[in-house]
Amino acid sequence: ATPVASVPPAPSPATEPARPAPPAPAASTGGTASVWGMPGTPSQAPAGGTLTVRSTPPGAQVTAGDRILGRTPIEGRSLAPGQYTVRLELDGYRSVSRVVDVQAGRGEDLGTYALESVARATGKVTLWGDGLDGARVYVDNQLAGVLPLKVDLAEGTHSFFVQPPNGEAFSVVRNVRFEVAGIGISLQLERP
Repeated sequence: ATPVASVPPAPSPATEPARPAPPAPAASTGGTASVWGMPGTPSQAPAGGTLTVRSTPPGAQVTAGDRILGRTPIEGRSLAPGQYTVRLELDGYRSVSRVVDVQAGRGEDLGTYALESVARATGKVTLWGDGLDGARVYVDNQLAGVLPLKVDLAEGTHSFFVQPPNGEAFSVVRNVRFEVAGIGISLQLERP
């Protein structure tokens, strides 16, 4: 006769005490992975929380209080519990900030911020200088041409490097502002 294997009956719910479910694993922030409740791993939840934030366009610098977290997208970055002013900054866009309360063992997802472009006015700028006709001019480290000349520039601070054909080169920094949209301005370049 062939032996028949005997399978013990499953324990009934009334005879086995209920066990609490183990805590969910913490979001990984790099390093080795661990599972809570497994031998050789911590028996308590992490002391900090995590922060996730994205932006359109990506690449905005993210700060939480005085700490630079990096550039968007930021996914599950560890932070100590506490209240933080989280700020997103990207050149050419308005800054965004929000107060966030980071709690131990929890993730805070701020979602995706659509950053608003800050348009700067542009216009024609006539560059000239007394006794500087024929001088090469570099605007923001790019050759623009020789004096006198007209260039398209955005409002803001620009550096001008002037290299006269017979004379010593010099650099100046000027702030360009258009008083009336669509009306060009004249900018005299002279030695500091």
